[in-house]
Amino acid sequence: MLDMPDHDMVVQFNLESRGPYLQFARRQVHAPAARPGAQPTNLMGYWRLDQVRD
Repeated sequence: MLDMPDHDMVVQFNLESRGPYLQFARRQVHAPAARPGAQPTNLMGYWRLDQVRD
């Protein structure tokens, strides 16, 4: 898979979520390499806001 730098990710708010979640517009599989320690909360590619925030 291609390595995607952190600044190349597009983050958008997920209006359908009830919790503090963000959803990456690009493939979520690249996120762990760009942000060490961040973990997906489910298979849909949602990430907790406190884990994504720098």
